[in-house]
Amino acid sequence: MKIGLDLHHVIDHDPKFFSKLSAAVIAAGGEIHILTGSEISEKIISELKNYGMVWTKLFSIADYYKAQPGVKMWRDKEGRPWVSDLEWNCAKGLYAEQEGLDIVLDDTPIYGEYMKDTSYAICKVVNKSGIEHRPKAKMPP
Repeated sequence: MKIGLDLHHVIDHDPKFFSKLSAAVIAAGGEIHILTGSEISEKIISELKNYGMVWTKLFSIADYYKAQPGVKMWRDKEGRPWVSDLEWNCAKGLYAEQEGLDIVLDDTPIYGEYMKDTSYAICKVVNKSGIEHRPKAKMPP
């Protein structure tokens, strides 16, 4: 089994559960693919390790498009990278197809529209401490 897990607003809203899930899936011979819009940095890796997460692969929408020639990327006031809505929204679906993921758990419904052969679950994770999804930043114009 190959499972894709979104980092922000899914894993980080119940890291205790997802760390156990990731360890169990990998121990059983499966794969855990962590998906994020953020650039992969020591901060992201440290965050995941602090949660106790184990994973097979780490995918970043930002890093994916930085490696694509001809894609226009810009940064917002906070320094976050962005590409067009269409490019951003389809990236996880393209990755899921390329990697043959069985299911992706994410909090952003529009990504599911780009999942062809991958099951997609919309997650609203409210863990025992009451952490709940908050609206994401909107794309800059």
